[in-house]
Amino acid sequence: MQFNPSLIVKRFRVERNAFVAYDELFHSGVNIIRGENSSGKSTILNLLFFALGGDLKDWSETALLCSRVYVEVSLSGKIATLCREISDKRGQPMSVFAGDMDAALTAPIDHWDRYPYARREQTASFSEILFSLLGFPEVSAETAANVTMNQVLRLLYADQLSPVDSIFKFEQFDPPAIREAAGRMLCGAFESEVYTNTLKIREHEKEFDQVVGELRSFFKILGRADQVPPLDLFAAEQASLLSERNRLVEEIGTLEASILASDDGSEASLSLQMEAYQQLQELQKALADAQGARDSIVLEIADSSSFIADLERKREALEDTSAVADEIDHVRFHYCPSCHAPTGDTAGPHACHLCKIPFDAEKGKVRVVAMISDIDTQLKQSRLLQKRRQQELDRLNGVVATTVRNWEAAARRYGEAQQTPSSEARQRVNAVQRQLGYIDRQLEDFAEKIKVAQIVRDLTDRKDSLAASIAGLKSRNETLERSQQVNLANAFSSIADEIRALLVGDVSRQDSFADPKNIKFDFSDNKITVDDHTYFSASSRVILRNSFFVGFLTAAAMHRYFRHPRFLMMDSIEDKGMEVERAQNFQRMIVSNVKKAGSESQVIFGTSMIAPDLETDEYVVGRRSTRESRTLAIG
Repeated sequence: MQFNPSLIVKRFRVERNAFVAYDELFHSGVNIIRGENSSGKSTILNLLFFALGGDLKDWSETALLCSRVYVEVSLSGKIATLCREISDKRGQPMSVFAGDMDAALTAPIDHWDRYPYARREQTASFSEILFSLLGFPEVSAETAANVTMNQVLRLLYADQLSPVDSIFKFEQFDPPAIREAAGRMLCGAFESEVYTNTLKIREHEKEFDQVVGELRSFFKILGRADQVPPLDLFAAEQASLLSERNRLVEEIGTLEASILASDDGSEASLSLQMEAYQQLQELQKALADAQGARDSIVLEIADSSSFIADLERKREALEDTSAVADEIDHVRFHYCPSCHAPTGDTAGPHACHLCKIPFDAEKGKVRVVAMISDIDTQLKQSRLLQKRRQQELDRLNGVVATTVRNWEAAARRYGEAQQTPSSEARQRVNAVQRQLGYIDRQLEDFAEKIKVAQIVRDLTDRKDSLAASIAGLKSRNETLERSQQVNLANAFSSIADEIRALLVGDVSRQDSFADPKNIKFDFSDNKITVDDHTYFSASSRVILRNSFFVGFLTAAAMHRYFRHPRFLMMDSIEDKGMEVERAQNFQRMIVSNVKKAGSESQVIFGTSMIAPDLETDEYVVGRRSTRESRTLAIG
C-alpha cells in the first residue's frame, strides 16, 4: 500500500565529468550504506540531499571534485529523474526529466526541463514542480516566505553536522516561522485552502490600502467624506444648467433669425459648424478604435479563461488518472466478467492479466509526469498574461468612457452649430453667447465633478466589498485552522507514541528513557523534550534525535492524513561515542518500524557498525567501502 505524498529514491548516480563515481540502485524499505569511518558514506548522503533539492553548504573536498548528480525518484508514483550541477555556490537550479534514468542519460537536452532554485514571475521554481508532482500544497509562512524543497528535506535528513539537540538540519538563516510551516505541512495540518485564502487576504488588504489611500486623496480635494455631494445632487444641478443652456440656445436662434431678416440676405459663416463636424469625426474614429481594442481584449480574456479552466480540468484529470491506475493495478479478476470463465495466470508481469495484451505501466506514469509539469508551467504563464490583459481592459474602459463623454459634448456643439449659424459681425448676440460659454464651462466642471463623485462611490463600494471579503476569508481560515489544530494534535500524539516506543526499546543506558511519560517537540523552537528535560548524555541525545526522525516517519507510514513523504535519510546513528550494541539495536528498531508500517516507505542510512543480521541483499546498497576503496570512486 502506498500513502501519498511519497518519495522513493530508485537510483542515484554521481559523475565526475565523463567518469561515473557512484551509481547504485535503491529499493523501498531500509537501505544501508555501510563502510569504515571516513570512507565517504556521509559524502554520498549529502550529495543525495543536494540532488533531491537541498541547499548544501558544507561541501567535502571530494564532493566538489564531482561534476553533477542524477537521482531517479518516484514522486507519489510518478517516475522522474532529477539532475543538478555540483557547485559551492548556493541556490543551484535543477533539471527534470519525465522518465527513468536510463532514458534520461541518453535523452537530448531539449527533453529536459530546467527550473531555478527560487521562484520567478514567469518561471516556476523546481520546488514548485516537485511539490506539484508529490501533491504537496504550496505553503507560505507568516514571513511571506514560501516553504521550499530544501525546508522539507531538512526534516527528512538527520545529518552529522547539525547540533544533536535540534530537530531540523542546521541552517544559518533559519526563521522559526518557516520551521513551523514546514513541520505543520508534513504533519498534515496545512490546508491548501488556508494558503489560497491567505494569498487572497494579502491581495485584498493590499488593494484595500490602495483604495483607502485614493479616497483620502479625493477627500483632501473635495472635503470630508460627509461633505462630498451625492451623485443625485450633481445630476439635479447639471439638469438645471442644461435647461438654462437650451433656453439660451433658443434665444440665440431667435436673435439670429431677427438679424438675418434685417441684414438683407447677408451670408452666415459656417466655419463653426465645419470645425464642430471635423472634431466630431475625429472623436468618432477614436471611439471606434478604443471600442474595437476593448472588444478584442474582452474576447482574449474569455478565450484565455476557457483555456485556463481546461488546463485545470486536465491537471485534475491527470492526477485522478494516476491515482485510479494505481488502485486498479491491484484489482484482479479471477473470472472473466463477460463469459465467467477462469482468467488464468499466464499473462506475465508486463501484460494485462485479463486480456493478456502487453503494456508498460511505467511509461504511462512517465507521460503523466511530463504532462503535469508542462501544464503547471502553462498555467503559471497563462495566469500572468490574464492579469496583464485585465489591467489593459481596465485602461481601455477608461479610454472608452472618456472618449464617449468628449464625443457627446462634440455632438451637442455640432447640433447647435447646425441650428444656429454664427458670424463675428453679429455683435448683438455676443452677450448671450458669452453667457452660453460660461454655462458650458460649468457643465464641463460638473461632468468632472460627477466623474470624481462616481469614482468616490466606486471606491467606497470597492472598499466595503474588500472589507467584507477579507472578513469572510479570515472567518473561513479560523474555522479551517481550528480543524487543523485537531489534526496537528493527533499527529503530535502519534509521533510521540512512536518516539516513546523507540526510547523504551533502547538499551538501558538512560534512566529517563525507561518509562517516558511526556514527550514534546516544537518545530518553531527546534527542540524535543522528555518529561520536560532536555539534558542527557551525548549518546542519549543522539538516540532521542534519531527517535524523533524515525518516529515521525513511522507515524506518517501508519496514518494517511500525514503529508510526510514517508522518506528518511540518516547519518547520525553512531555520533557522540555511540556503543556498537546500542547503535545496532537502533538499526534493528528502524527495520522493525518500517516493516510494521501500513504504507510503503524508505529509509536510507549510513553506518560503520552494521548489525550482522542486517548485512543482507534485502537491506544493503552497494559494496562495503573502506578508506582504500571509498564509497565515491573518484579515480
